[in-house]
Amino acid sequence: MAATSLTPGLPGLIVNGVLLGAAAVTVAPLVWMLAVSLMSPGEASTFPPPLVPGQPTLANYRELFAHAGMGRYLVNSVVLTVSVTLVSLLFNVAAGYAFAKLPFTGRDRIFKFLLAALVIPGQVAMVPLF
Repeated sequence: MAATSLTPGLPGLIVNGVLLGAAAVTVAPLVWMLAVSLMSPGEASTFPPPLVPGQPTLANYRELFAHAGMGRYLVNSVVLTVSVTLVSLLFNVAAGYAFAKLPFTGRDRIFKFLLAALVIPGQVAMVPLF
């Protein structure tokens, strides 16, 4: 049995380098937003802008939750997300059981239609036909 090398060749290094660069470009704005949210007011406006807050503070988050009503919005989002997930889980488990165990007329046709609906993205239906 031949031993395989754990080091990728040059094409593998190039692909991994490109993917790592794309990941860094994608994550950089998110890291910047988090850093700015922890900065004191006006600190992000200085030139050059600091990449890391000098004195991290949670005052911006306190302001957000106290005066902007973000706490209520967060609770609403969590309640809606949990309830929709539970209802979806209930219906999908029941449908999965029916398709797997119960013989009924048109089962294969309905199953193929559901699979097609999952495979074809919804954006296809949004294309104007004129």
